[in-house]
Amino acid sequence: MAGSMVGEGTSYPDMVLGEKLTEEKYGAGCRKDSDLTSFINQVLYEADQDGTMQKIAEKYGVQESLVEQP
Repeated sequence: MAGSMVGEGTSYPDMVLGEKLTEEKYGAGCRKDSDLTSFINQVLYEADQDGTMQKIAEKYGVQESLVEQP
């Protein structure tokens, strides 16, 4: 069941994020060279280039955790 929920080509246009349930940190995995991997990498690259990532890190006081990208 989990595979069908996260596989490429799935979409949840009516999904609404609600109440925050936890403060724990999480990670996400995806297949190497998938469309999702490319999308995530592009979003992170753009956030780094336009300063969004720095602003978010400063907001939460974790700017020392940012890694300089070559």
